Amino acid sequence: MINMMNWEKFGLKENPFSIVPANNSVDLWADRKKAKNIFEKKINTFNFNSISDVLLIWGDFGAGKTHSLYYFQNQINKSQKGFCIFTDITQIQPTSFQDLFVSFIRAIDIDIFHEIVSDVFSNNKQENKEKAKKIAACNWSELKNVIYSLQDEENYDIAFDWMQGNNLLIQDKKRLGVTNKIKSKDDQSFLAIFKALVNLCKEANRFLVWMLDEYQTLRDIHSRQLDRLKLSLLNIYNNSPKGLVLGFAFSSRQRDVVTRLLPEGLLARLGESPYIEIPTLSKEEGLEYVKDLINYYKIEDKNIDDFYPLTEDFINKMLSIMINEYKDDLIPRLINIRFQSIITKLYDKGIKPPYNSNHLLKLSNY
Repeated sequence: MINMMNWEKFGLKENPFSIVPANNSVDLWADRKKAKNIFEKKINTFNFNSISDVLLIWGDFGAGKTHSLYYFQNQINKSQKGFCIFTDITQIQPTSFQDLFVSFIRAIDIDIFHEIVSDVFSNNKQENKEKAKKIAACNWSELKNVIYSLQDEENYDIAFDWMQGNNLLIQDKKRLGVTNKIKSKDDQSFLAIFKALVNLCKEANRFLVWMLDEYQTLRDIHSRQLDRLKLSLLNIYNNSPKGLVLGFAFSSRQRDVVTRLLPEGLLARLGESPYIEIPTLSKEEGLEYVKDLINYYKIEDKNIDDFYPLTEDFINKMLSIMINEYKDDLIPRLINIRFQSIITKLYDKGIKPPYNSNHLLKLSNY
């Protein structure tokens, strides 16, 4: 089995063709340099004081869209210029704005959040009260109290519980300075909390990015629920004219899906470059993709060829076969599945690398 293979014998830290990328692979960007450059240009020109923006990201199923979003989330967070939150719509199947907002809160990286809070608050009690008031940006005293309570890291969990509309123990309410839970249909309260979190990031000189992946799945919810969600998302944007980026990622390229699922006010913000596309691959791009994968997982002190345990000849042969099968739909997932399968078969037959195109003749099917 592929998982039992000793990839170190191949000079690799682990399986480069894993169908589900490892958690530590968020630093990996394999080929599609045009899409990477477009995204980086947009993000690199953004700061906490920039006018809020909207991004659309397209990508066929299996094209690597979700991994690309994780990559950019990691890059944004490492830069310390922004704070990126990732939501997979398919994992929550929202029917209300609260569902979306709860997923947002639960996806917050506590370590990064702590860095932001530490950058904002000082040892001056009165100064911190003024900052909490500024961040809350409303007359809702309970929100001001919760923001102020974030100075104590031990309050994070109960603060996040309150933000999600959960019931709190009496002693926890006292710690936060709140009396009631937020009602499930009180969208205005959730919107106020979201705005406060944008303001918190801005106080730490960071912009906030919310990436919503597989957004096209919202087409399956009731039209009344969809209209309410769209209105809340538009209000999120309008409430934070600076320092916010909303990213919507689709696995469908049907324009009518976009115009139906996004509010007109956000569509108007798309400008001249309405979307970033994670494209399918040409044969040359497929070769670079495989090369990038192998080199990413290569053990650093191993002096081996860029394509080892494969050869350039082997990769080009397989890509030609796949392009003939899939025409213009060559995508990373298909490459990973096919290459992982073939390496497993060759390995099980006891054939040692490097593998070239002649080795394919030893297999009944590939």
